Parts: sequence; C-alpha cells; structure tokens
Amino acid sequence: MHESNANTAGIISQYRCYESELATKSCQAERRRGNSARAGKLARTHTRLLRSRGLEAAAPVRSRNWRFVDTNNSRQTPSAPAAIRSVPRGKMSSTERAQEIRDIGAAVEDYIKRLRREGKLAPDERTGWSVYDFTTGEKLVTINEDIQFQAASLVKPFIAAAFFHKVKTGGLIYGPRSRRHMELMIQRSDNVSTNWVIRQLGGPQKVERILKQRYPRIFQKTSLVEYIPANGRSYRNKASVHDYSRFLYAIWKNEITGSREIKRLMSMPGSDRIYTGAREIPKGTRVYNK
Repeated sequence: MHESNANTAGIISQYRCYESELATKSCQAERRRGNSARAGKLARTHTRLLRSRGLEAAAPVRSRNWRFVDTNNSRQTPSAPAAIRSVPRGKMSSTERAQEIRDIGAAVEDYIKRLRREGKLAPDERTGWSVYDFTTGEKLVTINEDIQFQAASLVKPFIAAAFFHKVKTGGLIYGPRSRRHMELMIQRSDNVSTNWVIRQLGGPQKVERILKQRYPRIFQKTSLVEYIPANGRSYRNKASVHDYSRFLYAIWKNEITGSREIKRLMSMPGSDRIYTGAREIPKGTRVYNK
C-alpha cells in the first residue's frame, strides 16, 4: 500500500532490511522511485530472502526523510532514513506514536486511492473505516464511520447479541438446535439459519428494538427492517462503521450478553479473507471474523 509522487519507495523497518547480508545487497541493488507496484514487487522479493534466513517479512510503506548518496560507480542508493527507528510501542514518545498513527492513516488513504485507480471502487462509491487499537484504547483511523452503509451479513453478530439477551431474560433457550443455527449463521453465513434466529426473536424490527433498548450507546445508526432474502441480497438493513466498532469493542471487553459465545462463534474456522488474503498475518493468528 505505497503510493507517492516524488518520494522514494522504502522497506518497512530498516532493521528487517539490513539484518542479513543477502537482504542488504538486495536492498542496495538499485535506485528506487516512488511506485506502488514496484515497491510491492520489491517487498515480496525481500520477504523471500528474509524468510529464508528465518527473519520477518518486508512490506512497502510511504517513505519520508530519505537521503541519497553517491557511490563510486555514480549509482544512487538510499541510505537508511534518519527519522525511522524500531521502537517498542511502550517506549515511544508521543511524537513517535503520533507519526505512527499518521502512517497508518496514510496507508489506508493510499489503499483506497489504489482501489479507485484499479476500478475496484467506482467514483461514486464510499467506504467506511475504523481502525482501533484495543491495547491502547486509541482510534487510529476513522473514515465515514457515522454514515449508514448496507449491513449485508455483518448484521449477523448483532442478531446473535439480541438472541443471547433474550436467553438471559428467560425468553429463549440456547439448546442444541439454536446452537446449531447460530453456528451456521456466524461460521457459514447461512441465511436460512439467520432467518430462523430472527423469527425466534419476533422479526427484524423486534431485533432492532432489543438492541437499541439494551445497548443504546452502541446501536445508534443501526436499522433492521427485513429478513435475509433467498438470494442473499439484503440491501435495506443498514448500520454505521461506528456501531460496528463500538459493538466489537464491547464484545472484546465482555460487555455484551453472550460475548464469550459470540467470540467462540466468530473464531470458528471458515472462509476468512482477513487471514488468507493478508500476507502479513502470521500463521496461527486467531481472527474473530464475520
């Protein structure tokens, strides 16, 4: 996710780039100008070299404060950037942490621009983003987070939360049958099971009413008005990214009734584009996914 007009493409965390002699030679092999495709290709090459030595992967990042130096053969190679240091987050100064957050925001903005250039996002399409650091309690990136978007299948964990609230109040039983439907709804995104759960709660509007009455500070821009159609194309149910982020944080902190079971359901193995689609996610990482 690197895009720059005149900046130089760099490799994230210079200690990764210079930890092995082989990687050092590769890093110093050529002059590199800002280009996202070239930066990505170079990062993949370096990753193979680094991992062959048991080191961490490389990734392209927006560069800053690079210095060019002349070598004996008049070729230019970038020296390590003076402003970038590998610092544990707990030991960062406030200035270093602020810069790290700006880098994350820039990476997201660059990624959105790339999707538009590649035609994967239409000019009139909007995206909503919320990047939250649970370890520090910091909101790192926010884009259109209070705008309602079509909820599609992301509404299913909300439905689970409403169901477990009814179980707690004695209105429903979480037995073998409901457990099976819940697993199919969350793990397999099964729409028939989703509609079964919604019916137990009294319909879409009743699900919304339960959520807003029980968790009014979380569900501020959520609107549930229809069952999931047979073709799966649900466009009328809506929610905001901010509602999602508040909900996920509350789930993580066990502040939602049934949080532990919802996390178990969301961590069950299945088709997960976060785990399989992002190369830098370490193997064995637990992902809570819907």
